[in-house]
Amino acid sequence: MRWVLRAALIGFALGIAVIADMLRPGATLLPVQLELALPAVVAFATFAPVLWTINDQQLGRIPWQRTKPVVMALPRALWLVMGVLFLATMLNLSLTFVDGGQDPEALTRAFAGNVAWINAATAALACGILRLRAQPAL
Repeated sequence: MRWVLRAALIGFALGIAVIADMLRPGATLLPVQLELALPAVVAFATFAPVLWTINDQQLGRIPWQRTKPVVMALPRALWLVMGVLFLATMLNLSLTFVDGGQDPEALTRAFAGNVAWINAATAALACGILRLRAQPAL
């Protein structure tokens, strides 16, 4: 699970870097499709193992009873950080769709912001799993 945590943090950093690159004047450093693909691939590759682990290596719906201990194991400071990131993601989306979502650059930034949020949430859940595993058994 440590590799998932590291990869998700790297994916989050890539997502933020993509957003920053899109906001800078001039053309992006890499083709936009490649810039978006890098954090998205990391998000899809890391989110599935976290959900698989939370759901006891089973496919299907994940009940809150299995997710709650992972979330409760997180430090409260991380809850605050994730809340701020979630609000920033929602603000990003709402600003994107103010004009009806017709601007392709705004949609691309919104996608990059969502991918960054998914990577951050994956890292937080992986951290919760690792903290639960580190707790002594009762």
